[in-house]
Amino acid sequence: MDKLRTNFTGGLPAVQEIFKFMQDANLASFESIVKALNYSDPGFILYGCDYTDNGTNFTINSGAIVLNGEVLLVDSHNVSKTTNYRYTWCVEETDDPDGAMQFYDGSTNSVFAKRRGKVQAWLAPIGTYMDLGSEPRMTDLINDFLPSNLVQASVPDWYSLSYANGWDSYANSSHVQALYTKLFNGIVHLEGYVSPGSATGAIVAQLPTGYRPASYVRFVTPEYGKLVSIDKSGNISINLYDTGDTRYYFNIQFATDLSNLVIWRT
Repeated sequence: MDKLRTNFTGGLPAVQEIFKFMQDANLASFESIVKALNYSDPGFILYGCDYTDNGTNFTINSGAIVLNGEVLLVDSHNVSKTTNYRYTWCVEETDDPDGAMQFYDGSTNSVFAKRRGKVQAWLAPIGTYMDLGSEPRMTDLINDFLPSNLVQASVPDWYSLSYANGWDSYANSSHVQALYTKLFNGIVHLEGYVSPGSATGAIVAQLPTGYRPASYVRFVTPEYGKLVSIDKSGNISINLYDTGDTRYYFNIQFATDLSNLVIWRT
């Protein structure tokens, strides 16, 4: 965005060109946002601007529109209905009384222009126009802009492990049993307590297809500091097993394909 440099000293002259530069910079920035939505029609509704057909006239509520790249506030107003006329949005510009300024040459000019969006009846509109009742809303444009396959993520289900070799969930009501789930981005999360079974290196459990890591992963349990491994076949095993250990806490996230990042947690 173009900007006015204000770091100079010495007295900047307040000339008309400065205000025009600032106004044009703001307008160009907003037009870029509109273009990012890939929208080329005359305009759309930002908010409000609902209308009521009263039979002999339309009542338009307050709000804001974008028309030909310009943001315009809309005041509540009525439009009389006329046979065979078309009702379109246009710009109404009026003088703001506070903008009456006396110039150095003695003349007085109104420099504050109030520009509002307004619906008018036209027999034959000229140029590009936005009809009342057919204009899109900003929310519609955003929804159209988003990928068609983007859906709201549902809460994933959690599953119990299928244990082997005497391993099992840790039987204690104050500890959460080991469960696994898959997040919407394909990351598997395994967390909870297991109860020891047989000796070192034995398979604790096997994760099903679709929940297995894309590559060999390992993590260390916070209790007893044991090394846990999960291979690409989903086999979970613990090295350096001690018979005196009563439980192990699993907490790891990993990717099921190489396009996702492996997140290590201990």
